[in-house]
Amino acid sequence: TAAKAAAAAPAAAGAAASLAGKPTLLKSAAIFGSANALGFGISAATGSHLHLDLIGTGVFAVAAVATAGADARQRCSAGAVALWAVKLSSFLFYRALQTQHDGRLTEILSTTSGAAGFWFISFAWGWVVSLPHTIAAGVPAAGRPRFGGPFDVLGLGLFAAGGLNQTGGE
Repeated sequence: TAAKAAAAAPAAAGAAASLAGKPTLLKSAAIFGSANALGFGISAATGSHLHLDLIGTGVFAVAAVATAGADARQRCSAGAVALWAVKLSSFLFYRALQTQHDGRLTEILSTTSGAAGFWFISFAWGWVVSLPHTIAAGVPAAGRPRFGGPFDVLGLGLFAAGGLNQTGGE
């Protein structure tokens, strides 16, 4: 299992480094795939649970920034996704450091095939959930109304309300 982990890390780094100029869907898939391959490598090599949420949730920030788009609305979307991902992954990582173990995943992560399945599902879930931002970020900005209209303000308000609600729940 340590050999599999050692092989996964360079592959993940190489895939992420070759994304310049790629379409946003491909770029997003490569970023989520690379992060989850790294997560699998760490899981297979160490059996640790500490990195699960840091990588699985934190990758949303990396993907959002990498697919930010050209206009203010696209960049605002990327900023909102990145802010949420950094906030949530930091909290979950801090919690993991306190508990040192996630009992819900002990059985799944106890085998290499279980860890591979977990990280594959994490990749698929992350990539699919990120599609609204990713697809919107890939649309050319021409023909859109200027940023700052009522729906933009409403969207930012909902983001702020959701962030405050999540903070209160933590």
